[in-house]
Amino acid sequence: MIDILEYVLNVGEDKQLHFLFYFGLSFLLGVIVLFISSKDMSITCLRLLWISLVILGVIEEFRQYTLPDRNAEFLDGVANFCGVTCGLFLPFFFAYLRVMIYKRKLVLPLNHILELSAVIPFYLVLWVINERPW
Repeated sequence: MIDILEYVLNVGEDKQLHFLFYFGLSFLLGVIVLFISSKDMSITCLRLLWISLVILGVIEEFRQYTLPDRNAEFLDGVANFCGVTCGLFLPFFFAYLRVMIYKRKLVLPLNHILELSAVIPFYLVLWVINERPW
């Protein structure tokens, strides 16, 4: 009998490295996008960068599934997703401030649901092929 309330979730050094790598990569690329994009296109470019890095993180986990000495883990994909999202938070914030100052109005990011719904099926498949951590 398995007691669901007593499982231990293994969030070790591997998951932290996934998070930190994607956090650093997305923050660095987000700052570069802010410097090279125009005021009107900065938010769009950051959104494209976010979806690209999230898809890259999922594809990397699927690539590891095909290698004999590696395994794909759902929590690695989640750590990649969280790292990208947290790393792009400040660039998104500064981009919205820049747009708000330039246009003198606040633009709310309400259309990210479509981008997120495009990535969720990949995470569901990764969850199915994953080794259970509990």
